[in-house]
Amino acid sequence: MNVWRGAQLCIVAMITSATAGFGEMPLELPAVRVTAEKRPQALQDVPMSVSVFDADRLENPTILSLRDVSYHIPNLYMSGLSARRTSFPFIRGLGSGQGEPVVTTYIDGVPQLTPNTIDIELLDLQRVEVLRGPQGTLYGRNTQGGVIHLVTRQAEEAGRAGSITIGEFGLQRYDLSMTTLPSKHAALSLSGVYTRREGYTVNDFDGSDVDDRDTIFGRGQLRLTPTENLEIVISVHGQVDRDGDFVLADLDELRQDPHRINHDYVGYTERDLYAPSVTIKRRGDRVETTSITAFTHWDADEKTDLDFTDLDLLRREVEEEQDQFFQELRWNSADDAAYELGGLGLDWLFGLSYFHSDFEHDSVAITRPNLSFATFGDVDERRDTAQFELEDYGIGVFGHATLAVTDRLELAAGVRYAYERKEADVNLAAETLAPLPANVQSLSDSFDEVLPRVSASLRLSESVLTYVSAAKGFRSGGYNHNLSPAGALEFDEESSWTYEIGVKSTLFDNRVRLNAALFQIDWEDMQLDVPITGLPGRFFLDNAGEAESRGFECELTVQLTQYWDAIGGVGYTDATFDSFIEPLNSTDVAGHNLPNVPEFTWSAALRRQQTLDSGLQTWLGVNVAGVGEFQFDNLNTERQNDYTLINLRGGFGKDGWRVEGWVRNLFDEEFIIAALPPPAAFATASGFAGRSGEPRMAGVTLSLEF
Repeated sequence: MNVWRGAQLCIVAMITSATAGFGEMPLELPAVRVTAEKRPQALQDVPMSVSVFDADRLENPTILSLRDVSYHIPNLYMSGLSARRTSFPFIRGLGSGQGEPVVTTYIDGVPQLTPNTIDIELLDLQRVEVLRGPQGTLYGRNTQGGVIHLVTRQAEEAGRAGSITIGEFGLQRYDLSMTTLPSKHAALSLSGVYTRREGYTVNDFDGSDVDDRDTIFGRGQLRLTPTENLEIVISVHGQVDRDGDFVLADLDELRQDPHRINHDYVGYTERDLYAPSVTIKRRGDRVETTSITAFTHWDADEKTDLDFTDLDLLRREVEEEQDQFFQELRWNSADDAAYELGGLGLDWLFGLSYFHSDFEHDSVAITRPNLSFATFGDVDERRDTAQFELEDYGIGVFGHATLAVTDRLELAAGVRYAYERKEADVNLAAETLAPLPANVQSLSDSFDEVLPRVSASLRLSESVLTYVSAAKGFRSGGYNHNLSPAGALEFDEESSWTYEIGVKSTLFDNRVRLNAALFQIDWEDMQLDVPITGLPGRFFLDNAGEAESRGFECELTVQLTQYWDAIGGVGYTDATFDSFIEPLNSTDVAGHNLPNVPEFTWSAALRRQQTLDSGLQTWLGVNVAGVGEFQFDNLNTERQNDYTLINLRGGFGKDGWRVEGWVRNLFDEEFIIAALPPPAAFATASGFAGRSGEPRMAGVTLSLEF
């Protein structure tokens, strides 16, 4: 399908469906505010492709995780294994698994330097902003694919709320939030969640559930306003996950019999994290100042069976931990206080940032290659070990300015200079198959880059904005913490350029909001996960030659009638290798599709809500999400066909109480979220090990506000 023709058809179809049957009712969509450019703006004024998942949609009980949110954001796909710390976002074809992120998640302005801390409980969030395209100018490192920003609800008004959810698979979720106002200059909010469920997957070896979950999450926030122009927010959140084992099994077997594995050993995955931060904002007549100081600690401990059989052939144990410090200072022109430059209005922002990270990895893969169905008892054990310590720090200087040339035309430009230094101590050894001597090295390197962004926006009318932009993306190089005969420990940086043209429109007396964008991405030296043949459960990062991605996304929000509203979106991505020789088998994969990049992503939601004369509120909604075909590996050997998920919800409430019934994956659609080639020594029949997607689940939620 021609991408540009597809975009045209999409826009025409969405406008036609949105306007069908409109009457004269004076209804309007609520205004949407975002901080995509690190200052409050109307969504329709931001010259970039941005999606917003607001608090109203987040209160949907079928939205249980960041992965659930991703199904409703065009051109965003969340890959990963069953543990919550293994969530890997891909936007427009850019993403990563083993290495540092290409799409960085922020929580209240604090970057998560690793995917291990991004998937947390969605409690007391005001919105989730998804920014597509390179964001290095304002957001810094590893954002060439985009940014996912979780913005928490600010403590302002006193109140208490809680909910209880009971569902299939033994699902239990209890949450409580409260805000108090100890003085007119202070607001304190506390919230917490306890949730648990049984596993979706049955282990045929002993009949046990495998991928169960047990989570405790808490957040505290103190908001101080000593003066009218000074705000201090002290916040801390933490989460404890006690998840079950990974549920990888032969891909063909999962397709025939989903949610079943046959492992002789059932392990676990555990994660602990806590993250305090302090944000200070001072508003002056001409200049606003913001300071963000944050610390994040996480650690993980996991043990798993990696041979995917009922024999004790291979187990792996991993311990990891990381401490991260982040500081940002920025100054920007105050609202309605643009500077004059030659008679033209100028809004500006300037900032400094610093981060420091200490990461430790310690793993061992225990292999028994001589064990077979006919041979039990004592066998030789072979151990592959990896000890890896990485100290990483970086500084950034950045600025952004928007020049109002006329009432309709604005030009914007931004640039960041980023410097990063990495120092690693590596101790690797392998005994599997052909023993390799211990590899002990101390490595260090520095990386720096200038990241520009330019855009021009033209307001065709009060309700229609068009824009064009170009931006450079960058991800620093680094070091593998897996030993590979086929790849060096070091890998180089990667870079990209993204070109975008878009339109943002508010139509039919603010009853319809339609935004669309076309994009083209060209990048070099792409960092790519490559499985290591013969070394169980290990990958190394290698630099691909060149790749490109092109496509579109469009989103529609409609207030249909007084009681009915609808939201829809569709994204298309064609991401292919231009040149890359697969290092393990010297195969040229030029022209192949990039892995874990769906061709299409689409969603639609329809909701009816009404308040009766008695004061009783009722609502009914349906959410449909579709994921197009995508490949699992660079060779395009195996793929997941397109699939569709349908969620239903309905309920009633009055005077602060609500009762709601819901169903996720109504028709129990069977699909594979992720798959990877297993170690050659213990190859599955299909040559791939995969993980089944979530099955149908129904439940009931009782909520109270008082």
